[in-house]
Amino acid sequence: MNNIQHKSWPTHKREFFIDVARVLAFTSVVVGHKFYGDVLFFLEKVNEITNLRLLDFVLPLFSGGGFGVVLFFLVSGYVITKAALRETSKQFLISRVFRIYPSLGLALILYWFINTGSSDFTFNSKVWSFSLLGDFNNTPNQLNGVDWTLRLEILFYFACWLILQLKGSKFTSYWRSNDWWIFVLLLLSLVGTLFLPIFPKFGFVGYVTIFASVFVGGAALALFELNTLGRANAIALYLFSLFIHSVQISEIRPDLFGYGAFSFYGYVCFGLLFSSRNKIVSNSFIVLLSNLTYLTYLFHNWALEKFYVFFQPQGDDNGYSLKVRILSLVIFMVSMWVIHVIFEQPFIKLGRRFASKEVRRNYR
Repeated sequence: MNNIQHKSWPTHKREFFIDVARVLAFTSVVVGHKFYGDVLFFLEKVNEITNLRLLDFVLPLFSGGGFGVVLFFLVSGYVITKAALRETSKQFLISRVFRIYPSLGLALILYWFINTGSSDFTFNSKVWSFSLLGDFNNTPNQLNGVDWTLRLEILFYFACWLILQLKGSKFTSYWRSNDWWIFVLLLLSLVGTLFLPIFPKFGFVGYVTIFASVFVGGAALALFELNTLGRANAIALYLFSLFIHSVQISEIRPDLFGYGAFSFYGYVCFGLLFSSRNKIVSNSFIVLLSNLTYLTYLFHNWALEKFYVFFQPQGDDNGYSLKVRILSLVIFMVSMWVIHVIFEQPFIKLGRRFASKEVRRNYR
């Protein structure tokens, strides 16, 4: 194994390749959910005219939004690993709560209000849904099905929080001085996902078991970036996480292969972005879109339909026109920006303020 010169726990700085990854991810999800038919129609026409088989290569980027989901999980594995290493357990908890739950609560309240009268929205189901622990109570997914990814994210955050309880102990001092132990621990965690029970067993069956290994791929690259894991070890873990993820798909949900090589594309894309991270120049528009990623994900799969109805109350036989859907998307994104400025951003800043107080309290 390589001898690594370790850095101190990292300080926070914006990494613009992450902004690009987030924008690509939510583009894949939104197009996959709302414009997939248009992409398919366009690619079929291109194939007829040019005889190029673009269909087979391009569709996995949008089919079901799977490419975007894998990118999101790799980004989370990378970003949250770095956050966990620079924050105390209390800071980590405060930051994640203020980042996730206020916007989630707003989206759920509006979603329930618009769909009032549904028998699925009992008080008990609302509590479990807001907690993002609904899979432990067989609570159906909300927000037209997109909150399953957030339920998995919360489990990953909880795992990171548990690890944070060890930070500063003799155990962490030892493994930080020896990248062999880090490699072995991550390798064992990946192998361990093969023995996880299929969970959940309703709705999107087995998604926790299928996608848990993806976070480790992002974490491995984060640890390499921090000089805490050697290059060869990080690459090996990154590729092995893809292998484990693919094995789980084949055994639990082989039907997902019908969406194409979305996982492979996601890993290749994130790997290329990471390799080019020092060459990617900041772009204010990309940063703006990146800041709207979470809200866009929460609202797009159900709220966009309301904009369609507003601009075209009666859809034709083929649904709503492309012109109406594009106009709706533009206005929808402006609406997300307004919510970000007046609602989401203040809560994020409030979370940072509480977290900074925790830092000052620790230094007294």
